[in-house]
Amino acid sequence: MLTPALMLDLPACERNLQRMADFFRERPAKLRPHFKNHKCIALARRQLAAGRLWA
Repeated sequence: MLTPALMLDLPACERNLQRMADFFRERPAKLRPHFKNHKCIALARRQLAAGRLWA
């Protein structure tokens, strides 16, 4: 395996993304994904698709 490599439990990741989107959906504060935390375009796109929520 080449490093650095992002390894994650995809079903858990999807659940967490949806949980965060659901949590913020009806609140005045909005979830703003931070790309720099993971530096992975595919994961950033999943964050956006889960809720498209921006502050």
